[in-house]
Amino acid sequence: MRVQAYYLPQAVLSSVLFVSLPGAAADASRPRLMTPQELTAVPARPADMRVEYGPDSNQFGELRLPAGSGPHPVVALIHGGCFKAAYASLRDLAPTGDALKAQGIATWNVEYRRLGQPGGGWPGTYQDVGHAVDQLRALAETYRPDLNRVVIVGHSAGGISRCGRHRAPRFHHRARYTRMIR
Repeated sequence: MRVQAYYLPQAVLSSVLFVSLPGAAADASRPRLMTPQELTAVPARPADMRVEYGPDSNQFGELRLPAGSGPHPVVALIHGGCFKAAYASLRDLAPTGDALKAQGIATWNVEYRRLGQPGGGWPGTYQDVGHAVDQLRALAETYRPDLNRVVIVGHSAGGISRCGRHRAPRFHHRARYTRMIR
C-alpha cells in the first residue's frame, strides 16, 4: 500500500470544522472554529460497518463507504484526546467521515488503546494505529478501497500517532511524504 496525501475538498473540511458566528448579518459570513462542545454535538450517522483489527475491545474501526462499486479513495481518521481514554473517541471524527463519504471518499475511522486502558500508552497505542491502518489491506479484498489513494488524517494525539505510524522502521519504506492541507 502506498500512502500519499492529497488536498481534501475545502468545503468538506469547512463544513465539519467551522460554524457561522451567531448575531449580526455581517458576522454570519465569517466562519470560526467550533468549540469541543459544538463538535461533539454534531450528529453522525452510524458507520456502514464495524471491523475489529485486534482482540481488545478498543481495537476496531468504523468503515464508511460511498455509493458505487469503487474503488474509492480512502481516508484513515485517527482521533486525538491527549492519548487518554477519558478525553476522546472515534465518535469525534464520525461527522468528518460522513462528510467525506458524501464527497465519494471512503473512511476508516479507527479506535485504539489509550492511557487508562490495558495495553494503552507506549508502545501499544502506536502499534494499534499501525495495525489499524494495515487492516486496510484486508478490507480491500471485500470493500474495494483504493490503496493507491490513501490519506491518513490525525487530530492532536491522533496526528502524532499518524506520524509515528510511518516513522517506525517496519513502515518507513512505504511512506511517501507530501503536504496534506495548507
